[in-house]
Amino acid sequence: MSRRRNRMTPFRFDPPLRIRGYPRPILTLDDAERYMHEQTEGRGHNREGVLRRLQAASDPEADLYAGLAFKAWLEAEGLLDR
Repeated sequence: MSRRRNRMTPFRFDPPLRIRGYPRPILTLDDAERYMHEQTEGRGHNREGVLRRLQAASDPEADLYAGLAFKAWLEAEGLLDR
């Protein structure tokens, strides 16, 4: 997984993201990255680009854009549970 582990203040989704058919809410970028690694089949729309952005996030600005990209990807795939 990514280098974010030693960050003092990790990025948090507020409110947490709920994904259709997924039992746990997505609270952090680490959760988002874990979800993308677990759910690999049938999700091709820019998946690799979003995953790379999550993995590369290393400062607050990059974290924000990675979080926005992940949420936009969920919406585009029809996975975000409102």
